[in-house]
Amino acid sequence: MAGLLDGYGIDMDEIEAPSYDVADDIYEFEVSDFYIQEGTDNWPDRTWLIIEYSLGAAGKSKSEWFELPADASAPTDKELQKLGYYKNRLSDLGVEPGDMNKVGPDDLIGKTGTLQVFTKNGFQNIKGVKTTDTGENAFVEESPAPKRGARKPATAKEVTPEPEEEAAVEEEAPAKTAPRGSTRAAAGTAKARGAGVKENPFK
Repeated sequence: MAGLLDGYGIDMDEIEAPSYDVADDIYEFEVSDFYIQEGTDNWPDRTWLIIEYSLGAAGKSKSEWFELPADASAPTDKELQKLGYYKNRLSDLGVEPGDMNKVGPDDLIGKTGTLQVFTKNGFQNIKGVKTTDTGENAFVEESPAPKRGARKPATAKEVTPEPEEEAAVEEEAPAKTAPRGSTRAAAGTAKARGAGVKENPFK
């Protein structure tokens, strides 16, 4: 049987269909991992910084991929734009400007807050990231970064989100909240529940 794509040299076995097992919604999160991904099946020569979030009580997770420049000494405008999204996310997660060059896994893993998962133009992304941390321990100075911050090329096919899609929707600056256990924090939690935020299983 002749197919409409026969003359285009396209093999659908090599195409990844998006699969969104996380519904678009607002969730409470905990940063569960932060690492470097060196290549995937489809893009073995590309490298990403990945922030992984555990969401709500259902055991779901969502990751953000921020691609690094192919040549750090001469990044393209698009590559600089992607690094800009990464810088914004570090700020959302409570990292001070002077500490952004030194951020490692221990500085982000365990941070909690709320975020929104949304789909636009066929990509599912994250916006509205706000932490519940006060910023007092936003960065932990330590000796050289551990080896666990980098990973080998992925063996399974992956659908890589496009972080630049987030630029179409501007997000508010992260709200500063009171330390956990205070009256202010309790009021913020009640307000989040009223807005439909998912329960946080990590408390």
